[in-house]
Amino acid sequence: MSALHTPNSRAYVHLACGSTTIVSEGDFTAICDPFRFISGTFCVNCGTHFPLKQFVWADTNEVIADARERWAKEAPPAVRSLNSGVGCWVAFALGAAVGAGVGWSVGNGAMKAVGIGAGVGALVLPIIWLGIIAPTISKSVFGWDPRLLK
Repeated sequence: MSALHTPNSRAYVHLACGSTTIVSEGDFTAICDPFRFISGTFCVNCGTHFPLKQFVWADTNEVIADARERWAKEAPPAVRSLNSGVGCWVAFALGAAVGAGVGWSVGNGAMKAVGIGAGVGALVLPIIWLGIIAPTISKSVFGWDPRLLK
């Protein structure tokens, strides 16, 4: 399927009640991305969340949790690296360094400002890395879009 035909939704079935739910837009992107922490999803019939092991994709009948595990293993090595613990630690260290530099500049060399900047940077950059940077690089550089996975 090409980028011109990238789906924005997909149906899944709750094994416990047999009801079909359609997931779309941002929630669809999140549930399809095996590198995002998603432990469960919503059943419209039951009106609550359940673990991913309790749902199958309607079109393939594959358990969503199993599909996500398979997709993570099948992802290109560079995409796996970007989303790995190592990638997150690099973002953490880089964020701390950049934050310390900003703290140094803003605080006129005060160590308290450097420490605060390092702490904020170490928290903020990994969140941006995993939520925006890694998915964007995965898609634009490596052509890997989890919404296309089956």
